[in-house]
Amino acid sequence: MKQWEDLGIENDFLFSKVMRKAELCKNLLTLILNTEIEKIEYIQPQKTIDEFHDSKGIRLDLYIKNSNGRVYDVEMQTTNSSLPKRTRYYQSLMDMEQLEKGDVYTKLKETYIIFICTQDVFSLGRAIYTFKQTCQEEKGLLLEDGTTTLFLNSKGKNKGNSQEISEGLRAFLNYLETKKATDDFTRKLKKEVAKAKNNKEWRNEYMLKNQRELLIKEESREEERELNKRMFKLYKKGLSYEEIAKRCNIEVEKVKDFFEE
Repeated sequence: MKQWEDLGIENDFLFSKVMRKAELCKNLLTLILNTEIEKIEYIQPQKTIDEFHDSKGIRLDLYIKNSNGRVYDVEMQTTNSSLPKRTRYYQSLMDMEQLEKGDVYTKLKETYIIFICTQDVFSLGRAIYTFKQTCQEEKGLLLEDGTTTLFLNSKGKNKGNSQEISEGLRAFLNYLETKKATDDFTRKLKKEVAKAKNNKEWRNEYMLKNQRELLIKEESREEERELNKRMFKLYKKGLSYEEIAKRCNIEVEKVKDFFEE
C-alpha cells in the first residue's frame, strides 16, 4: 500500500475525495461521455450498497445523480480483477436500490457504470470501450434497458479513422499516466490533489483504512492456515476430497486445488 505522500489521482481513496466537487464531476463525465451533463444534484464518495445481510455488498468510489435522475458510478481501477463480472453485480445492486417494493420497472433511471483503468482490460489498445445490450441476430437492435458500461484505458490509443476520444479526455488519461497537467481540467485536478494531500483528516482516514485492511488480510491468512491444517489432518486419516469438503464446509474444488496444485 502506498504512502499518503506518494498517492496520485489513480488511487481510489484520493480520487473519491478530490471528486467531491460537483464541477469536477460534471467536467469529468462530460469528457468521458462526450455530451453535456445536466446539473449534478448528488455526490456520495465511497457509497456502500448492502441490500441483504447474507449477500456480498459493494462500495462505489463515486456515486453521482444528476438533475434528471441519471445515476453514475465512477470507479478508479488499477487492476483487472474480474471487472466485467463486477459490473454485472454492481448493476444489479444499483437497480435494486432504485426500486421500493411494489414499484414498477419503468421507475428505473438510466445508469452508467464507468471504470477508469490504468491497464487495458481487453488488450485491444483502445482508450475507451463502451458496452450496451444489443441483439445478436439483429445487430442494430438495442435492448434499451437504460444501462451503459464503459471502460477507460489510460494506456490506450485512438484507433480507426475517426477521432475516438476528445483532446480533453486524452489529456485526462495522459495525466493518469504521467501526472503532467496539460489543459485547464487536468491543472484543476492537479491543484485539488495537492490540496487533498494537505488535508490531515483525510490523511488519518487513509492510514486507518490501510490498518484495517492489513488486519483483515492477516486474519484471513490465519483462517486459511487453520483450514489448511484441518484439511491435511483429515487427509492423513484417509478421508476423500468429498468428505474433507463436507467436514470443512467448503467446495470440493478448493480441496483438490490444495492437494494437487
